[in-house]
Amino acid sequence: MGKGPICGVLSVTEMFRHLIRSCMILPVTSHKALAFSFIAIGILVFVLARQISTLKSSAWARFYQRHPQAAEKNPLSVHAGTERSIRLGAVMWRIVGAAIALNGLIRLR
Repeated sequence: MGKGPICGVLSVTEMFRHLIRSCMILPVTSHKALAFSFIAIGILVFVLARQISTLKSSAWARFYQRHPQAAEKNPLSVHAGTERSIRLGAVMWRIVGAAIALNGLIRLR
């Protein structure tokens, strides 16, 4: 890179070029690593879907116990922490995990 108008200081255009180069897309190996990371995270979310759903549903149940005014405003609050709520959440988290893993598979192509 060339020097700017003042000796030892980069010009604005040189600083901009340097910024653009540092933000450019990483080499292909990094894309593969990112793709494998997405696949691994997706599988992890898929496998841990039940635990994630249980944690989230029980947290909402505790919230509604501590804040009865909020529970009155939300008619679905009675379902927080129930087995049905946990199962529904687990299905949703499995869909999220599959979508993340699919994103990784698409990035591998």
